[in-house]
Amino acid sequence: MLITFGYVYFVLYAGPRFMKHRPPYKLRTFILIYDMIQILANLWFVKQHISYGWFSEYSFICFPSNADSPNAMKVRFYNILIIKIVHKLILI
Repeated sequence: MLITFGYVYFVLYAGPRFMKHRPPYKLRTFILIYDMIQILANLWFVKQHISYGWFSEYSFICFPSNADSPNAMKVRFYNILIIKIVHKLILI
């Protein structure tokens, strides 16, 4: 609750007072670099998930008896990571 009230206070009162006589920040370059890093990270993530999931011995339907293999562990890690990402997107 405190974080929410702090955010609302900053957005409605403190932020506008702070920026009243200042020019807007130039964030174009920062946002471009941030977006490129996000794109590259997601491309790497998809590549890892495809190469260690669909094109390996790991089964998405039935876990094989060698479920402790390195590829299976990687796929489990990426599945958990996907769950965390989706969870954060839902909370936003």
